[in-house]
Amino acid sequence: MIEAFKKLPTNKHAVFLGDGPWEEWMKEEAGKHANIHVLKPVSPEIVASYSSSADVGVSIANGKSLSYHYGLGNKIFEYSLAGLALIVSDIPEQRIYVENHARGWTIPACALELETLVRSLTRESIMARPERKRFPPSWETERQVLLSIFLELSNSPPSRVDQTL
Repeated sequence: MIEAFKKLPTNKHAVFLGDGPWEEWMKEEAGKHANIHVLKPVSPEIVASYSSSADVGVSIANGKSLSYHYGLGNKIFEYSLAGLALIVSDIPEQRIYVENHARGWTIPACALELETLVRSLTRESIMARPERKRFPPSWETERQVLLSIFLELSNSPPSRVDQTL
C-alpha cells in the first residue's frame, strides 16, 4: 500500500492504524509523504469508528499461503461494519465476499494495480458501485447454514475410498 500511495496525488490518503514489525519504516515513509499517515493503536471497540471516517478500506493479501489464499482478514469485517467500500485481493474468499456482501473492487496484490485503481476513484465512483448487504455474516446469521451442513454430513454414509492400485 505504501508503495502505491507514494506515487499518488496528495489528495489520496492512506491511514495505517496500529503497530507492528514494519512500524518504523512506515513512519519514515509517512514523514516523506504528506498523504501517508501512521496512527497509534486504538482499542478494538473504537476501530470501526476510526475506520468510518474513510471512503474505502483496503485489505490486500498476497495469497501465497493457503491461509491467506482462502482466508478473510478481520479488516474486511471491520471495514464492512464501518460501512466502507472495500478494495481486496482477487483471491477466492475475498472476491466472493465483495460480490455478495460489500461495495467494492478486487485487484491483484500489486502496488501498480492499487495505485491505478485509487487514482481513478472519486466519491461518486465509490458510491456508484453496487451496494450489497451492509453487515457481514455473523454467527447469528450463519448458524443455521453451518448446522445444516453438519446435519447433512452426519446423516451421510461414510464414503469409501478404493484402496486398490
